This record gives sequence, structure tokens and C-alpha cells, in this order.
Amino acid sequence: MKKISQLTGCPKLLSFEQKQALRKEVRGLLSCLSAAEITAKSEAIWRQVEALEEFRQAATVLLFASLPTEVQSQSFMQRWGSQKRLLLPIVHGDTLLVGAPAALKKSTPFGILEPAQALAKIPPIDVAIIPGVAFDRYNNRLGRGKGYYDRFLNAIHLYKIGVCFSCQLFDRIPHGKRDVKMDRVVNS
Repeated sequence: MKKISQLTGCPKLLSFEQKQALRKEVRGLLSCLSAAEITAKSEAIWRQVEALEEFRQAATVLLFASLPTEVQSQSFMQRWGSQKRLLLPIVHGDTLLVGAPAALKKSTPFGILEPAQALAKIPPIDVAIIPGVAFDRYNNRLGRGKGYYDRFLNAIHLYKIGVCFSCQLFDRIPHGKRDVKMDRVVNS
């Protein structure tokens, strides 16, 4: 695992600049991965997720529609869509809603595929599989900086699995009291 020299010790009060520096570094690391590497590493990650008891026992799973440099979720959705109830997040103002992945549309301004319609009420969710910019060995997660997942995950109780490529996993990353820890981080 890596340790970013300017973040050593991770002070209690973290600056926006520290998190932005890490996001920029990870973008550079991800740009070195080829499409074939992303696909192969993604499948290795999904095999690990599928082996987890928490996933096997889950009836309802919150997933994500992947961006090009994230763990690719399309094949995973296809494999499990008929066996589990899969939900995807929908950005609505400052909150996340959820919907079924049946009809997807591109969101603006993020360009992420989202369900066309949100469910009226968030159902009980057993497991959430969450992407991130970076994770650490203490299961901390650094997202893109808007706090959508943190606010959503703080409001419900479920098992949280972070997924990332090995270049996104660090010894320690900056985190604050509002950042939600994962229960497990799976990487390849």
C-alpha cells in the first residue's frame, strides 16, 4: 500500500486542498490503467464480492453505474439482476434517491447513468457496493467531494462494501467525522 508523503499523519482537521491533492494523484494513477486492465481487475473484484457471505445473503443491493475509470459494474449487474433486487443511486439536489436499473438515463452535470425514475420510498437495503476515489486499510473512503454517499449512508443501516483498483488503496487517507467508513474494501 502507498502512503502519500504530504498526508502522513492525517491531521484531525483536513483541508479541502489535501483531499483535492489526493484526488488529483489518483486520477493520474488511474490514467495509467488500460481498458483491458480495468476490465480484468473489475472482474477479479466482482468475484471477491460474490464470495462474501454478506453479498450472498443479501436480497437487495445498492450498486452503481460505473464511470470509465471506476470498477466496471455492467457485467455484474447483468449477472445478478435476475437473482437480487438491484438499486442504483439517483442524484436529486443534495441527496441520493434510489431506483431500479431497468431504464437508465445520463444525469447532468455528472454524466453518470441513473434510473429514469426514483422509488417513492427507499426500501430496506442489505448491502451497498460503493465506488470511491480512494480508500485506506482502515476502510475509510474518499469520494468525489460532494458528500452524496456520506449523507445517504449516514441515514440508513446496511453493510457497506467499497470497491476500487489497487492503485486507489492507500495506507491512510484524509477523512473527517462526516465521512462514512466502509465495512470492507475489496480491490484488485
